[in-house]
Amino acid sequence: MSNKYFTLVGSRNISEKEYLTLFGIAKYFAQHGYIIRSGKANGADTAGELGFREGTYLKPEIYIPWKNFKGGSVLIGDEIVLPMPEETLEYVKKIHPAFDRLSQGALKLHQRNIHQVLGLDLNTPSEILIACADFNFDQYGVERVKGGTATAWNLAKSLHIPCINIRDRSKEEILTEFKKIYGGDIGK
Repeated sequence: MSNKYFTLVGSRNISEKEYLTLFGIAKYFAQHGYIIRSGKANGADTAGELGFREGTYLKPEIYIPWKNFKGGSVLIGDEIVLPMPEETLEYVKKIHPAFDRLSQGALKLHQRNIHQVLGLDLNTPSEILIACADFNFDQYGVERVKGGTATAWNLAKSLHIPCINIRDRSKEEILTEFKKIYGGDIGK
């Protein structure tokens, strides 16, 4: 049986309600055999990892852009320090509108986002992406997330991976989104 993965990413600045929502979603997915992919930042990443760890004994995939990356308050030792292969650069070039202006540090953070969606081998996509990020709607009514989360979000969307942003959403709205994806068997 192959592993199932979900990506959980988002803002470093989240409310207590958003923290609890992300924690609960991650715990639920963990209890249903999914492995989290995240990035060890404060806020959304931390909420997701801690919820995941409460729900399972499975090892998370926590991607960090460089050794000794100081992120959120998650356990030390489970992080995957990325080799930053050329392939991730190609993804970032396609997705990021200001690729040529990214600093080396910012570039590595965006490369990390690619692994959060596609895995270490870049060939094992997550089944779903959960985010907590600021957003707006474009002229076609399509939700566009802002900030660094946009790289993971846009990659997932381009691969037809379902994406749910919990920011400014009620519990009922979030459950409706999950039901659109999973029907009555959320996360199974």
